[in-house]
Amino acid sequence: VTDSTKSTSQTKGKGQVRKGSSKDIEKGLLPSMDQIIFNLSFILSCMLLCVRIARGEPLWGNKESYFADIMLACIVSSGHVVVGLLLRYFWVKEKLSVTWPFHKDSLHKFLFHFIVGFGASVMPVIYTIVLALTN
Repeated sequence: VTDSTKSTSQTKGKGQVRKGSSKDIEKGLLPSMDQIIFNLSFILSCMLLCVRIARGEPLWGNKESYFADIMLACIVSSGHVVVGLLLRYFWVKEKLSVTWPFHKDSLHKFLFHFIVGFGASVMPVIYTIVLALTN
């Protein structure tokens, strides 16, 4: 068995090798519809940012207002999170808490981790995009 066929092969008994069927290989290749929607939300928000950079002016509002740039930065940094929450609420059959897997933590621990995570991941993206668009 060569290295290229090891991932799709399974050993069977005394050195016999059974190759994986095409159904086994194709099973994990296509994403589910909710994954496609989630990925498209992020791709579309990045495309909006590219269009804004290419145009050189805000997509909506007047040129002197920073509101459009701040809104675009918020869409790029956290829009896919909102889409993920909406998909989870409307699409997933399991009705889990919004705070899952942190639902057993106290409110103080959850808020601390939420604020630290927001400050470490979302705010730098917002500030970077706003600074890039305003200069």
